[in-house]
Amino acid sequence: MSYSVEPEEGDDRAVSLLHVPAADDPALRPSDLDGFIGQKRARQILQMTIAGARSRGDTVDHTLLYGPPGLGKTTLARILAIQTGGGFKSLSGPSILKASELAPVLAGIQFGDTVFIDEIHRLPTPVAEMLYTVMEDYRLDLLVGPPGSTRSVSIPIPRFTLVGATTMSGMLTGPLRLRFGVSIRLEPYSDDELVEIVVRSANLLGVELAPGVAFEIARRSRGTPRLLNTLVRRLRDAAAEAGVDVVTSPLADSTFTLLGIDERGLDETDRRYIDTLQHRYGGGPVGVKNIATAMGEDVSTLENEIEPWLLRRGLIERTGRGRMLSGTREGHLL
Repeated sequence: MSYSVEPEEGDDRAVSLLHVPAADDPALRPSDLDGFIGQKRARQILQMTIAGARSRGDTVDHTLLYGPPGLGKTTLARILAIQTGGGFKSLSGPSILKASELAPVLAGIQFGDTVFIDEIHRLPTPVAEMLYTVMEDYRLDLLVGPPGSTRSVSIPIPRFTLVGATTMSGMLTGPLRLRFGVSIRLEPYSDDELVEIVVRSANLLGVELAPGVAFEIARRSRGTPRLLNTLVRRLRDAAAEAGVDVVTSPLADSTFTLLGIDERGLDETDRRYIDTLQHRYGGGPVGVKNIATAMGEDVSTLENEIEPWLLRRGLIERTGRGRMLSGTREGHLL
């Protein structure tokens, strides 16, 4: 299948596809697998595939990283690019509306580059279909020329590594998923790993923590380094406002209270979800669409950002009849 690359007048979204969003604190992102804490299996697989590619003078197979948000998919993709020595292009699936928007990015690939597509499950079908030939045959088929006199051209693309990230791997089409030679699921972090990440991030940010505070941060981080690092930064701000050099437990507790995050890692939206399910629907079961409507939230937000942690904490259950409060926890949810 061929695709036209004629840009529409006034359409400049394709330019923004090459933009790589900057992290609040880039220093918090490790630059190699040895410095990446947790995800032992993922690191071992990537180390093996990188070593194999180096020995052959080839590129790493296209890689799919999937699992809950905030576990390090983007960081691992950047590390892969650093350790293989190629360039890094970061794209977002929802922002690519047409195949013609992705074509210029693919045409500019150099040998050994890493192209990262976040939320790859949200690519429109024509865009995903264009990737089939690109990933398998390293060839980009295009229609060029003005309407009415277009012609088909085939552009060879240097070997590169496509890294796809998704929180919903089941939404990938079968043909696209099969073209990933490496598929890795990322898991929530253990408490010990989270505490280790807290200590590392606090040191890099120049934040001194009193004994016990690292654990308090870790258990509020919902098993994700992304939220953990956000909490460390907020405690840095709180210490600056208070004019102190050390974050004590009382200061941390007052900051967490201000942020609306309790000791279980639940925030105001989580508690509103539970309150809606408990008091409006009698504990369930009820469909997630009804809960979303009552809360004024999007269904995908509940399924991808709210429910995973509530499920892991054993606070709710997903049943064939809908969502319901866990019978063992219902009495002391709030």
